[in-house]
Amino acid sequence: MKRTKLNRQDAGFTLLEALTASAIFFIALVGASLLSVRAAQNAGDSVGQDQGSKLAAQLMEQQAMSGYTALTGRLGTTSGSQQAISGKSFTYDITLTDTSGPVGGGSPNLGVPSVRIDVKVRWRDSGLGRREVQYGTYVSP
Repeated sequence: MKRTKLNRQDAGFTLLEALTASAIFFIALVGASLLSVRAAQNAGDSVGQDQGSKLAAQLMEQQAMSGYTALTGRLGTTSGSQQAISGKSFTYDITLTDTSGPVGGGSPNLGVPSVRIDVKVRWRDSGLGRREVQYGTYVSP
């Protein structure tokens, strides 16, 4: 029986070539999947940042709208928590500080009757752990 040499073109892929191509395809597929998962996490974290900022602004404005006289009777820190529609849980601290005092008295004295409102909102992020946003303003009579 006579053996005939096959041309390289007729031979097709070798097993090693097929395995190499499959490995490269698998790595690309896993990379694309991980990229899409991270993109979804970033979108969720962005929503959390937006909701945390809006909650801090809302709490600060609620306090400021109550007026100077009402605020002077509630000096100190109040804590609480709030659940967002998205399911994220936020905790907050509202600190009211009397910043009235003699002119040139230094921080926190402004030399005029005033109350400082500080709002700190915290939540847990999917990728970065705990996140926090702070808002603050002064209220005078």
